[in-house]
Amino acid sequence: MKEKNTILSSGEKEDLYFGELMKDADRTKKVSRETIMKKLRK
Repeated sequence: MKEKNTILSSGEKEDLYFGELMKDADRTKKVSRETIMKKLRK
């Protein structure tokens, strides 16, 4: 059983965590581009 191990940086761990969150996100609701842009301007 020769498996490779890698130590992840905090940024890589964060990326993996957000990837898991995105998989679990509810994608049935749609948001308009205007609503997104308003939120980003704040």
